[in-house]
Amino acid sequence: SRIYCTDGDGYNSSLWVYLDGDATGKFNGDTVKGKLETSADIFVRDGVELVGLEKEYTVSGLKETTKVDLLQYYKVEFKGVNGSGTATVTPTQETLTVGEYVIDLTTGKWTKGDEYFTRTSVWVNDDWGLSNDDKIVLKTDSNNYTLQENGIKITVAEKEITVSNLPTYATALSEIKDYTEAEAGAKQIVLNYLNENWSRAVHGTWFGSYSNQSIGDDIKLYKMVLGTPKSTSSYDKNDLWMIFSVTISDNEIATPTLYYFAVQYDNVAVYADGKLYARDGYANQRGYNAYEGVYAAFIESYNLNIEVSE
Repeated sequence: SRIYCTDGDGYNSSLWVYLDGDATGKFNGDTVKGKLETSADIFVRDGVELVGLEKEYTVSGLKETTKVDLLQYYKVEFKGVNGSGTATVTPTQETLTVGEYVIDLTTGKWTKGDEYFTRTSVWVNDDWGLSNDDKIVLKTDSNNYTLQENGIKITVAEKEITVSNLPTYATALSEIKDYTEAEAGAKQIVLNYLNENWSRAVHGTWFGSYSNQSIGDDIKLYKMVLGTPKSTSSYDKNDLWMIFSVTISDNEIATPTLYYFAVQYDNVAVYADGKLYARDGYANQRGYNAYEGVYAAFIESYNLNIEVSE
C-alpha cells in the first residue's frame, strides 16, 4: 500500500509500505517483516526524520493449525547396480488420518468424508543413474494452497537421503560370499532344461527320439567360473557360469553317466556383505560328460580373464 503526503513546499509524494519476503502460507507464530520504501531523511528539510522503517510482526489470530510431516510416511528404496541405480518412493502405510481428512498415501488424494479435497505428491529430485553415497532429496509440495487455506501445515518439505546398498559389479570370485539364491535358481534352470528339451540338453540336437530318460537326484554345483573382459572399454562387465553335475541316462546312455551343464549369468554384482545379485540366468547349451567339454565349448572361447573356483 502507499502513504500519500505533501512536503513544506507543496510537493506531493508517496511512501510505499510493503511486506518483505513471501507473506503467503503463514501460520500462527510465523513472523513477517513490514518495510517503508523510502529514505529516512526525505523530510529532513521540514524538520521531520522518519524512524521505524522496518518492523517485524508475529502472525496471530489465524485458524488453528494442524501440522503433519508427510515425508515420515514414505521410504526410498534403491534398486539396480552401483552407478546405474534407481530410486523408488513408496508409502510405509496405505492411509493417514489428519484431523478430519484421510490421505491415500499411494495416490496422494485427500478426502473429507466421501468428498475429494486436494492432492499432494511426494517424489525425489533424482531417481536414476545413482551410485552409493550420492545425495538425493525426498520432497513434497508443501505450498499446497488448499491445505494452507484450511489450516493444515506440512512441516517438512525436503529430506536428504543418502544412496546406499547398491551392489557393485563383481571382479573376483572372492567377492562372492553368498550365492545361495542364484545357485537355487540355476539348479532349477538345469532341471527345467532336461525335462523340457532332453534332445537338445543331452544330445545337442533338435531331432531324435529318446526314451527311458532318468535324472538323478545328485544334482549339485560343481564349479563356478567368473570371466571379466580383457578390454576396459567393453560394455559387458562380467559373466558368471555355474557348472552343475548330475547323473543321467536314457535308451542311448545305458549306463548312468555324470553330465555337466553350465548356467550363465551376465553382469553379476555383489552387495557389501558379499551377497550375489544376479539377473536371470540361462542354459541353452548342451551338457557334456566331462567338465572340460563344457569349459572348452562355452567358456574358453570368450576373450575374458578367467577365474575358476576350486
